[in-house]
Amino acid sequence: MTASAFQAAFADFKLIRGRKVAQIVLEVAIEAADAALETLGGVPRPDKETWVGVARIAPERASRAPPEPVKERRKFADLPMSQQAALRCDDLDFRTFLRSKNAEIWDANDAANVVRDLLGVKSRAEILPDTPAGRGWLELERQFQEWQRV
Repeated sequence: MTASAFQAAFADFKLIRGRKVAQIVLEVAIEAADAALETLGGVPRPDKETWVGVARIAPERASRAPPEPVKERRKFADLPMSQQAALRCDDLDFRTFLRSKNAEIWDANDAANVVRDLLGVKSRAEILPDTPAGRGWLELERQFQEWQRV
């Protein structure tokens, strides 16, 4: 039997002016996401509305998983060069920058191949400080930063 309700935390509210509606964002624990979607009838479809009821749970009755520790975000410059390169290859602006250098880039895989070719390595893991690949990465990153400022 499919559940008819699930527990979620009210997380956000947003006005959608062009459609004269408001969006209410509810958050569920990742472990409960599949069950919540099943309860709601699956992933929303633009051709079919699913109406639901919403009720507030008294705070003393709400069961809440202990908060996960917040990971401290490191600055981009503090990341290993291989990780910087991986993040840049996922970045649409960086791929556009590589295209401006006449590289044929369509996705992150293409960008990774171009970066490896430019730096003369078989793997981004070989991009290390104080190596030709590391110095090449720093120069490529400098050129990208300069390109973004233009």
